[in-house]
Amino acid sequence: MSVIAARQRAAARAERIARRLTPEEFSSAMLGRILALLTLVAWAGGLVIGFETALTVLTCIGIVVMLAGLKWPGVGLLGLGMLTTLDTLIRGFLASDSFLPFNTFNYLLLIAMVWFLPVLVRINDVHSRLMQALLLVLGLELFFSDAKMSGIMHILNAFIIFAMIAYYARAEHIDHAVYWMGIVSGLIAAVGGAVYYLQIDTLAYLNPNAWAKFPVTGIIMACLAFPVAGKFRFGRLALMLLAVVCFAWTFLSGSRGNMLIGGFGLLFLLVWERRFSWKIFMSALMVGGMVVLSAFFVEQQTYAISRLTKIFDPRYNLNQVTSGRANIAELGLQLFLRNPLGVGTGNFMSEISTVSEFSDSAVAAHSGWIKVLAENGVPGILLLGAFVASFAVVGLLRRNREAFLIGMLTSSILAVAFISTEFQGKNLWFLAGAAAVMLHREHYREIVAKAGALLVRRRPRAVRDWRGQREPGD
Repeated sequence: MSVIAARQRAAARAERIARRLTPEEFSSAMLGRILALLTLVAWAGGLVIGFETALTVLTCIGIVVMLAGLKWPGVGLLGLGMLTTLDTLIRGFLASDSFLPFNTFNYLLLIAMVWFLPVLVRINDVHSRLMQALLLVLGLELFFSDAKMSGIMHILNAFIIFAMIAYYARAEHIDHAVYWMGIVSGLIAAVGGAVYYLQIDTLAYLNPNAWAKFPVTGIIMACLAFPVAGKFRFGRLALMLLAVVCFAWTFLSGSRGNMLIGGFGLLFLLVWERRFSWKIFMSALMVGGMVVLSAFFVEQQTYAISRLTKIFDPRYNLNQVTSGRANIAELGLQLFLRNPLGVGTGNFMSEISTVSEFSDSAVAAHSGWIKVLAENGVPGILLLGAFVASFAVVGLLRRNREAFLIGMLTSSILAVAFISTEFQGKNLWFLAGAAAVMLHREHYREIVAKAGALLVRRRPRAVRDWRGQREPGD
């Protein structure tokens, strides 16, 4: 009898939830809870079966959920958030094996762009127009390149922003989807970071600058979910906790660029909260969480501190402080001065050998700003700069505190990130795409509504049954 009573109580509770929520909210909330549980189970299992095996499980789940999102908007946002968070680990640990080709995520996003074409042909915001102009310049200068495949991949890495925009635009009105995207992605990064550091000595080497994008993405996702988190019990506290843990892992990586990006994220969370008492509490949480978590990994903590103190050590010159990247930036500037219109998209590696000692090795730009400046000259750098600044400008012109904070967060992170990374990071394009939708919410709701029946999700039969309703024709 107790089992029957428990089932009845569970059914009654599910029915109450369904009556309070719209079908889209109900499915997003239920799936979010399931994915959060699966994340905890997978990473806990990773302590036994290995980090890479747990990563493989979560990647497969993310792919399935993202593809299901071609029909269900809220579901798709959760899947896209998972894969965006895992992207740098997929490239570092899985794509080198036979399990996944290196650009699988890009190909999935291209499929999504074809599917969402009715939405994409209607977008008309300033950020998207600037990106389209930049991609046009990159495409035209591809004809002058001797490294066309490299140029194509460079363009593809930025082109997928439109898939991010489509996914986010279709689900931005579903608060449960946005909130659980932040929770699930934050859990993946926060708990996954702990498992990584516990097993770091047994794993293949991954560049710390690449690894740090994993926890930083968790912070970015928490920032995007924070505006709606106040509608959920302990929602902002949960996201703040996850962001603090993710920042601790970012700090331990020693990646100074990613530390700065994560710092912008934590500052955004602190400024967004209006109550002074909460600001004090959140500040104490940040400091206390950093100290406690760092104390468990003394070796990584020592390395991170040494990386930071190196900046102020007079014994090191600028090139040594930046691990040689200042020299690469100088050489990229020389390429630009030789050809102000650019040397051709994808041509940086081959051309840099003509102005430097790097004739026997391939040297990447390691900077979106330097790469575009050298390869695409004045037109490219002006368009990239306008794209990055457009979020802050639009946020300021909105004369709305929330829009201003979103715009400043996005422009700040993009500006800093492109100093030390090129266009590969999916987290940057996810942030830019989400910010474009948030800053032009009414525009995107209108174009999604006009996109046609292809993009309108039918409510799942199970949800309709919970509500006790049957639609005509069922």
